[in-house]
Amino acid sequence: MSSRVFPTLLVLVLVAGMCLAWSPGYWAVFVAQAGILLVAILWVATQKRIHPSREWMVAALISFWGLLQIAAGQTISSWWTMRSSLTWISAGMSFLVASQALRRHRYRELFLSGLLWSSTALAFLAIVQMYVDPRHVFGMFPAQPGSVGTFLYKNQFAALLEIALPLALHQARYSRKTRYGAFAACAILLAAGVASVSRAGVILLVAELVLALLLAFRPKGLVFASLILALGATIGGPKALWDHFRDQEPYRVRHDLLQSTMRMAGDRPWFGYGMGTFPLAYPAYARFDAGVFVNAAHSDWAEWSAEGGFPLAVLLVVLLTMLSGRAVRSIWGIGVLAVALHSLVDYPAREPTIALTWFAIMGALTAATESKARAADWEVRPARRLQNYVPAAPLPRPDRIVTG
Repeated sequence: MSSRVFPTLLVLVLVAGMCLAWSPGYWAVFVAQAGILLVAILWVATQKRIHPSREWMVAALISFWGLLQIAAGQTISSWWTMRSSLTWISAGMSFLVASQALRRHRYRELFLSGLLWSSTALAFLAIVQMYVDPRHVFGMFPAQPGSVGTFLYKNQFAALLEIALPLALHQARYSRKTRYGAFAACAILLAAGVASVSRAGVILLVAELVLALLLAFRPKGLVFASLILALGATIGGPKALWDHFRDQEPYRVRHDLLQSTMRMAGDRPWFGYGMGTFPLAYPAYARFDAGVFVNAAHSDWAEWSAEGGFPLAVLLVVLLTMLSGRAVRSIWGIGVLAVALHSLVDYPAREPTIALTWFAIMGALTAATESKARAADWEVRPARRLQNYVPAAPLPRPDRIVTG
């Protein structure tokens, strides 16, 4: 199998997971997980090579953290930890495939373009759904209460937009053929964020837009940002978002959840309670009765610290720190940092498809860095060979050469 097939396969698996994220059943999650694992197995079986890197080693340790907890007996439920570990292992495989299959520039651009236009199409359909028929996904499947687009939760949908918007800005900068289409995609993605009424999502989308445009287009950046912001806000309808910003009640609830979760993390700081066990361990630390089942801490970072211990959170910080500079310089990788910031105040990465896409972009950043380093190395080494070349014996003078 040719290596050029794998960027397309990776996009297809991720988009399939996004299209099925509306279902609360585990089968939808399993499709994305099984697809990523199959692509990883195909890569190893057909390409028969893996280029290791420091980032890949850290990502591998993160993805197998749950299995380490089970092996060490440091989880309160092996079943829930194993189930959660499948998502983390799949995310690690997503990182692996991206870091290996996207080392060539044209393969990486194929992956980024496919992910961009697929995400833009889903964002456009989400806007249509919210205005025309919010009770059905794709006009056919019944939508769960609180779902937005194909996602069960608005902040998980916003995380997809945060990943896709920098891809559109990258496309607008480097591709003249699709520049205007890429700017239109920016407006659609921003409009979908406004329509979703995700406060953190909109703030991060605007920050991404302004930062990327200033980096890529410099003096024209603020003009482009203003036009796209105005167009996106008009399409999305800002009134519902403004009313949501004025609502103060969720902040009190999240503050209490955060305090309880950090108490959990403080009691078991090294290994935590086990990946995926937050709903089981939380009731013993609850500070109030919300009258509903609390299935998440509304802060991925706090939940990771409680479930996996502080070392897991540190490993994630290390991985993001290693990639942060490259993410900003590339523009298309800024979404990695946006999702990390969004995870401080909500749980977008708890959605398996978002986690897989997040790690795939991190793998693509690793692949881009390695390909540049390899190209620079091949440019330097021939010069060094000529510089260090010493002939074994002096060359004869032209008048001393005997012919005939």
